[in-house]
Amino acid sequence: MTATAPVDTTDEQKQLASAFQFTKADLKQNREGVISEAQKERLRRMRVVSSEMLLAVVVGLHLTAFIGGSTAGAVRTIAAGAPSGVIAPLVVIVLSVWGLTVFTRPAIQKWRSLSRDVKAGEVKLLQGDVQHKWVRLRYNRFPCIATEDDYVRVKETQQTLFTPGERYAIYVAPHSDAIVAAERLP
Repeated sequence: MTATAPVDTTDEQKQLASAFQFTKADLKQNREGVISEAQKERLRRMRVVSSEMLLAVVVGLHLTAFIGGSTAGAVRTIAAGAPSGVIAPLVVIVLSVWGLTVFTRPAIQKWRSLSRDVKAGEVKLLQGDVQHKWVRLRYNRFPCIATEDDYVRVKETQQTLFTPGERYAIYVAPHSDAIVAAERLP
């Protein structure tokens, strides 16, 4: 899994290293197909942030369901002959289950993929001429970096670091598609 020899360290390479938080030692290990210990630690931190976001979503959904259930009880809505005292808990339960399945699923998937990346300890190499793309997923558009083989989602500020039409080696954690390092190739 070795990429061609990289172009000399330039301001561009320093910007890539800063944006994706990797060192020369990390890059050397990535060229051998391995995630460095420092990069594993970064993925672990990303996993913790993902867990905290998941907890915030769950708490927020429960509060929303509680307020919605209380409002339904206060309005004294009667559906199908059931008293409002029965409707309020049902609203809470339905909104909680719906919210947990719809809103927490992406966070759980991200957490699992980051965990698999840390455990596997390997990188996937995307190599080739880079193009800036925007991929539409459901209702959102996301900036991506695309090579001939594949694409990976990035932040818009990270996308601008790659010069379209130039060759790059992009080292990606295989399950989460998190870029761990990148270098420009000749």
